[in-house]
Amino acid sequence: MDSRIKGLEDDVLLLKQFLKGIGVYGSELRTRGFSGYLVELLIINYGSFENVLKTACGWKYGTLIDIEDHGTIIHKDPLVMIDPTDPVRNVAAALSLDNMCIFIDRACEFLKQPDISYFRMHIPEPFHDTDLEPVISERGTSLYSCRI
Repeated sequence: MDSRIKGLEDDVLLLKQFLKGIGVYGSELRTRGFSGYLVELLIINYGSFENVLKTACGWKYGTLIDIEDHGTIIHKDPLVMIDPTDPVRNVAAALSLDNMCIFIDRACEFLKQPDISYFRMHIPEPFHDTDLEPVISERGTSLYSCRI
């Protein structure tokens, strides 16, 4: 794998930062996003950051990518990236459909209108009591809280 990624390291870093910026990087259970290894394989397969984004705009549920053309089982996941070193493993198995769709949407948006903001993580501002009061009043609801 090292020899195949040589010269593409900047594209890998760019894609990782893009995924972090849109909040879908990390394959742990809480995030259910793109793993670092998946990012590397996408860059190897498509050749550049831009090509990954262009191709992603056409992805559908069940898109299959098999670099070595050696997959041996059928996977039922939103994205299937057959591991080049293990023909039964889907490297993208942790990726949720929601996060795949977020990536597709942001990739297409970015290609139409590139902007540095896609590479920065957006931390939402916390709500204040004054922000919630009109919503609660309009709905006619109440908030309850208890400490356990």
